[in-house]
Amino acid sequence: MASRGREVCVVVLVLVAFCLAKPACADKASRIELADGTAYENVTFSVDKVYQIVTIELGDWKQKVDFGDVARIVDEGGEDITAKVLGEKYKPVEKKREGDWLSKENPTYKAHQKRPFDFGIRAGGNYSFPMGDYYEDINSGIGYGFDAVVTVTKNVAIRGSVSRAGLKDDLKAMFPGMIILEDDISLNIWRYAVCGQYYQWPDWKTGGKMLYYGFAGLGAITHKMSGTAMLQEPPAGDMWEIRGTGDTENKFMLTYGGGLITMISDRVGVEFGITLDVVFVGRSDDLDVVYYGKADYANIFDLKVGLIGLF
Repeated sequence: MASRGREVCVVVLVLVAFCLAKPACADKASRIELADGTAYENVTFSVDKVYQIVTIELGDWKQKVDFGDVARIVDEGGEDITAKVLGEKYKPVEKKREGDWLSKENPTYKAHQKRPFDFGIRAGGNYSFPMGDYYEDINSGIGYGFDAVVTVTKNVAIRGSVSRAGLKDDLKAMFPGMIILEDDISLNIWRYAVCGQYYQWPDWKTGGKMLYYGFAGLGAITHKMSGTAMLQEPPAGDMWEIRGTGDTENKFMLTYGGGLITMISDRVGVEFGITLDVVFVGRSDDLDVVYYGKADYANIFDLKVGLIGLF
């Protein structure tokens, strides 16, 4: 019995030693920094707390470092997990030379935070297509706009936009048979919107260049017609003057859109997008029949291209 008891004790001791010596399962890190300034990005690592060794792996490459040489371990979500991973054996190391540590203003540091950027500013052009009776006899045209995007999480943002729709009058369609002598009519159509935006930036931590987004929101659209036009009625030759009132007409709208961004540098990208504005025009006897007709709703569809800065 004593012999069997000794055998059992030996087996138990072996199992305990094996368990203690077994390193932790490998985990992923977006960045591991050493005290000498060396940094490894997008690696897997395992921790042996018995021998106080961190094993860093990238493909077939492997490197073992002592706990005392580890300055920082950052997980895939951008969180500093050094103390949690190394436990009580971890002691923060002093930086050995200026520039070893990444400041919060450093682009490399920002690339490992939980959000790929904090805010973006866009400027660009749009080609607008009017649809519906409200925009009868109104032609497509080139406009421009500006957007600001503020991130809330790594996938959600708030988007604010101001844009001028590129629409213009078509007097020939409005007054068939008339000779257009002069057309200085100007349509100023501005849109203001606030939207919720969902975005994805695949592989942004490893240098991915492409991100895409979709948004929906509400806002207002203003219409103003100004200027004059001169028309001649054949064959009598009677002259007619068309004059814009200059009054502003405001309407409520819903807006939907999406697009993609291709980064051409660390902070600047080229954006391609589409937008659909649903304008609630209502029915009113006061509507300018010549320019706007009568309808319950109308739409403006935009193709957009521009430059965006992400910070």
